[in-house]
Parts: sequence; structure tokens; C-alpha cells
Amino acid sequence: MTLPHDLDNLARPLAHLAVTGSSSELDRAGLGTALRARREILGLLREVLTEVAPGGSTPTARTAVGVPTVADLQVDPVAVLSRAVADHPAPRAPWDDTRPSEVFGPGHTQPWNEAGRHALLARQGWSGLRDPLSDAQRWSAVADVAALAQTLAVIDVDLLRAAGRPPTADRELLDALAAASSSGLRVAAAEVLQLAEAGDLPSWGEPGCFTGPAGVLVVGSAVSLDQGHARLPAQIRRAEHLSPPAVGLLLSGQARALATAALALRATDPQRAERAAQLSQQLRVAVPPSRHLAALMPDDPRPVAQTRELLRHLATVSAADQLYHPALAAIIDRAPVVVQTLASTAQRSMNAGEWLVPDTDEPNRPNAALWRLARPTDRPPQLLRTLDAITADNLAAANRPPAPSARSAPPAARDTLAGITAARAVRPANPSKPPDLGRE
Repeated sequence: MTLPHDLDNLARPLAHLAVTGSSSELDRAGLGTALRARREILGLLREVLTEVAPGGSTPTARTAVGVPTVADLQVDPVAVLSRAVADHPAPRAPWDDTRPSEVFGPGHTQPWNEAGRHALLARQGWSGLRDPLSDAQRWSAVADVAALAQTLAVIDVDLLRAAGRPPTADRELLDALAAASSSGLRVAAAEVLQLAEAGDLPSWGEPGCFTGPAGVLVVGSAVSLDQGHARLPAQIRRAEHLSPPAVGLLLSGQARALATAALALRATDPQRAERAAQLSQQLRVAVPPSRHLAALMPDDPRPVAQTRELLRHLATVSAADQLYHPALAAIIDRAPVVVQTLASTAQRSMNAGEWLVPDTDEPNRPNAALWRLARPTDRPPQLLRTLDAITADNLAAANRPPAPSARSAPPAARDTLAGITAARAVRPANPSKPPDLGRE
């Protein structure tokens, strides 16, 4: 088990608690368990931040004196988050005298019991990083901590409500949870998370946690869905070898993703949805039969692995979930570029003599499965000709302005400026360093 895995296990019950708001209905025993689990979680987050961003966990002179301000958050967000986690109130329930083993054991399956168990196991089983992390991996760890801290801060409001219900009410406990609910942890965590997501967030952790091919982004949200699809052109371009079967899998994957996007957007963005449906059908037809092309070299696994990861998450997304609509629209707009990159990489592999084609120059053995190396002078296979035609048609369509519609909403400044602030976010190379704001 690795620390990133432990944090993911911790995130699941916290997500349930945040979505349902069920912590506001806890009785005395349940509130005691929640507060005990909460202390374990805060301790874990503090320890991880200290390890992966030691500079950030040592507040600067600006953030070390008094309560951090909005200006401090802008100047050094990771330091402010570290300070917020360290200072976040962690009260005990006066009536709770249970031992951790009594509430966090395997037999206890309520969300707070599970959250406390995973936090406790993570703290006990982790004694620091055994291998150094790259700067990007450190940002991944900081992003995980920020997401957990943000969620915990949301749940604090529910705990405050539970603590105020008789016979639970205790003035000291109420004051501590009231302070936690307005501590600024959620804002600091959200700011750090946005900054972290401005760059690449690779897998991180001890040896053994890298279970997939390098460069494959695990998809678990609308943001990572868009980011994962955005990686495909570079992954395809950098592939050392790409066989016809791999090209077929990638085409099928794009077709399935486009079909999902078309279904989700057909009511809110019918023109884009229609374009996606047409391209999806074209790609399904273009998938080559295995008897027409083959290859000698093994494939680079990254593009296919990333495609499978995208499809795995897409299968869990509801077409009605509008949170995903911007990411699905981006997939539609980017798909012609993916296909174009796939076509040029496939052509390169064929020209390099890595592909095999049926040997039609053997008239004496017409029924034999004879193959020969493809030559640059050969007529391009039907697959490549089809991909070239699809790319030309759809790149033109993607760049064509949409037809005016009487039913379309009037333009708004918020739509024009959407994403500009996020696009301008520049992440420092190392999370221990504050962002460069133009100062010396």
C-alpha cells in the first residue's frame, strides 16, 4: 500500500460525508468518533505537507505573524495552507474516552470510522518518502492534501450543527468548531489546488505505486478528463512504435468518447454534438480489419492506456451532469487534432518499415497468408487515406464559426473570460517556493 493510495481511500468516505451532509445528524457517540477521526486526518495532512513542501510548511516572515491575510495567500499560498492546516482547531469531545481500536477497527463501516481508520493506518505505515520526488510529483502530493483539506473544511460546518444539538451542546466544543468553520482553510486549500492544477500532476509516492505506463493520467474528475484527453496528441507523437491494431484501438476509443460527448451535449450544444456524432461514425468505419495490416514492433503502451483510462471514467459519467459538459466540448474540439496526429504517426511507422502489408506480388500462392514490409513507395493503405480525409474535413469544421441561432443566449463577459485566469496561473517549479509575482 502506498501513501497516495491511502489518501485516495481516505477521500472516499470524506466525499460521501461532504455530499450527503450526514455529519450534521450525528449523535454524541458519532460526533465523538468524527472528532477523533478529524484529528487523525489533520495530523496526516500536516505531516505530508511538511515532507513534500518543507519550505511551504515553514511559514515565511510575512505569514508567521498574526492571522494570514488575502495578500499572504496571494504571495505564498502553500505556506498559508500549511499554516491553516497546522492551526486548524482540532477539539476533542469531552465525553469521548474510547480508544482508536474501538472505533477504527475493521468491523466499523460508517464513513467517519472508515475515514479515521485510513488516516490512522496512513500515519502509522508511512515514515516519510523513501525516494526523492520530482517537483511535479511534489505538486501532486500538495494537490491531494489541498483537496482533502478543502473537503474537510466543508464538513466542519456540518459538525458544528451536530455539536449544537442537545444533549451534545458543549460551549468549548462549539467555540472550537465555529472557529474551524470560519478559519479560511477551505479558501486556502482551493487556491492551492487551483495553482497545483495549472501544471502536470503525475503519480507520486513510494516505489511500487506506478502501476500504469509512464505519462498516463489517472482520470477521476471533469478536470482530469480534459487533461487526460489533452495528453493524447503528445503521447501519440512521442510513441516509438504504433501498430495498426493500436491505431484501431485508438480510433475506436475516440469514436466512443465522441459518441458519449454527442449524447451529453445534444440539448445544450446541438451543433457541436452533431459534429461529434458524425466524426464518431467516420472513425468507427475507419478501423482497419486485422487481415489488412500488421506490424513487427511492439507498441508504445501509453496512448492506448490513456484512452482506456478516459473510457473507464466516461462510463461513470451521466449525460445530465453539466459539470462535465466543458470537458466533453473540449474533447470534441480536440478530436480532429488527435486523429491528425494519429495519421501522421501511423504514416511515419509505415515509412520506417515497421508495418506489414499483404504481399500481392505472389500470384502462385493466392491463398497463403504472405506478408512483406511496407515500403514508402507503396500506395498508402486505405486506413491512412481515410484518416487523411477525415482529418481534413473535421479540422475545417472545427474552425468554422457556428451558425447564428435565434435561440442562443446573448454573449456574456463571464463566458468570454472563462478560463483566462486559470490559464494565466503559473506554477512554481517546486511547491516549497512561492509563485513568481514579478518581484525580485
